[in-house]
Amino acid sequence: MFGQINLVEIFSSFIVMAAIIDIFGSIPIFVSMKEQHKVIKAGQACLTALALFLAFFFAGDALLKLFGIILLAIAVNMFVNNISVIISQVRIH
Repeated sequence: MFGQINLVEIFSSFIVMAAIIDIFGSIPIFVSMKEQHKVIKAGQACLTALALFLAFFFAGDALLKLFGIILLAIAVNMFVNNISVIISQVRIH
């Protein structure tokens, strides 16, 4: 079962998950909410993230094909956006 580990599949799965979740892109949203003293409901956020994950898991490939979007383009875009957010945060502080 675990005898053969395919690093290409693991890497491409990681890229897909990073494109869907966008961890670094979400950080400024949570920081802004904390600065405004808004309550972050972790349970509600997790359920919303799960719903979005499942929606993209089942319908994401069809949506990408419908609009003619290549997954690599999304991965590159997310990478560039995350780097720009990190650089802008470093300049601010």
